[in-house]
Amino acid sequence: MLITKRNLLAETAKQLGTDYSIEDVTEVFNALQDVALSHLQQANEREPITVKFGNGLSISSKIKQVDDKPRLWLHAKISRHYNRAINEL
Repeated sequence: MLITKRNLLAETAKQLGTDYSIEDVTEVFNALQDVALSHLQQANEREPITVKFGNGLSISSKIKQVDDKPRLWLHAKISRHYNRAINEL
């Protein structure tokens, strides 16, 4: 099963009710995405950056040297605690 960004936006707008359109939800989603990306791009070699989205989901960025060139590496993670809570362990 593949859930696309379009599906998420449509379901979110539907869940929020008639006060919100898909365009409203898209605008908020894009703004959140832009803010998170701008923070992640501020990582440097000494200080990685982590953006926590809640419910154990986070994205970290750090700079790694690859072929003597600095590269921005992103890593998505879900916490062990939340994973266990989802699976009721």
